[in-house]
Amino acid sequence: PLSKNGSGIPIHGGSTWQLTGLKGSPIYVLVPDTTAHLQRSSGVHASTGQGCFGGKSGTYTILGRKRSHTNRVLCLSACQRHALTVLYQVWFGVSSQKDSQADTVTLYLREVGLTTPTLLRFIVNLADGNGNTALHYSVSHSNFAVVKLLLDTGLCEVDIQNKAGYTAVMLASLTAADRPEDMEVALQLLRQGDVNARASQAGQTALMLSVSHGRTAMVRLLLSCQADVNVQDKDGSTALMCACEHGHTEIARTLLESGNCDAGLTDKNGQSALSMAVMGSHNELVDLLKTHSYSTTPSATIITTTTASLL
Repeated sequence: PLSKNGSGIPIHGGSTWQLTGLKGSPIYVLVPDTTAHLQRSSGVHASTGQGCFGGKSGTYTILGRKRSHTNRVLCLSACQRHALTVLYQVWFGVSSQKDSQADTVTLYLREVGLTTPTLLRFIVNLADGNGNTALHYSVSHSNFAVVKLLLDTGLCEVDIQNKAGYTAVMLASLTAADRPEDMEVALQLLRQGDVNARASQAGQTALMLSVSHGRTAMVRLLLSCQADVNVQDKDGSTALMCACEHGHTEIARTLLESGNCDAGLTDKNGQSALSMAVMGSHNELVDLLKTHSYSTTPSATIITTTTASLL
């Protein structure tokens, strides 16, 4: 049977559900296998077996809080499968749309908390077929009211990467959080997450992404959260190189003024930020980098000190 009121609750991934096992105790059916995630999160035990789920026969993982629950393979009826699918869709329908309302999400989570509070963490961090959670979607939609609600639960795993390799922090770096209250929520997210995490495909950080897309305010916010300005991606590029490649003079100035920016780093092709600015004919950037290089050399310091002493 399905859980309370004849329904099941999705707990992780597109085909993961809580069902009622022996004597009403919850067990979990996972498709595909996310055993490691759930075992780390809740200490459950796992076993696999043959069965039918979602109209497909195959090997499924069953998790239970007691060993006696782990040897059951479930064959769900069409009605039950439909109920599970609807419940999965309801969460993303409520939480992950551009026009999702924080009040509605609050009601949904409150109801889950009242009926099965142990599932709240799984609900909040539920991922769809693309690996996106409600946090990924609400950040992408710049729906900061829902973002704040999810963060305030204290249950969000903010560093989950989707299948494209991006975390919610990385997606936030691309948003235009113009209102002060939105920036406050973005700051809350950055403080909870790893601002120096690298995207799995190209190895870019949130700072590199915000720089490339010209998000000056977000660049400053990331730097205030100790984003490493000298991290290099898989091609050896840095945030400063990204700014020079795209002609973002103001952002390059912000990076240089952070006090930790190494303008002399080169990528795997031997290109520096200055050479990229030259190739892109970004003359203002070229002048900025040359001035910075001159002002940070020992000889420049000596000349400046000597000149000052003569005044």
